[in-house]
Amino acid sequence: ALALAGGDDYELLFSAPSSRRHMIESLSGQFDLALTRIGALADGAGVEVVDEAGAPLLLQQKGFDHFG
Repeated sequence: ALALAGGDDYELLFSAPSSRRHMIESLSGQFDLALTRIGALADGAGVEVVDEAGAPLLLQQKGFDHFG
């Protein structure tokens, strides 16, 4: 829970179509830049965090709301 909601974040997150995965992996190697695939975008609203088996994780703690 703390990894998802507590502390400072210093990672750049971005989304890209799965059809570009090979190109992104190639750029990662070319620039010696470690990239980690962390999820997928789906229709709907909000964010759903799931465990290794795909079961939803219900988090009680929430991170800082920069827009609230």
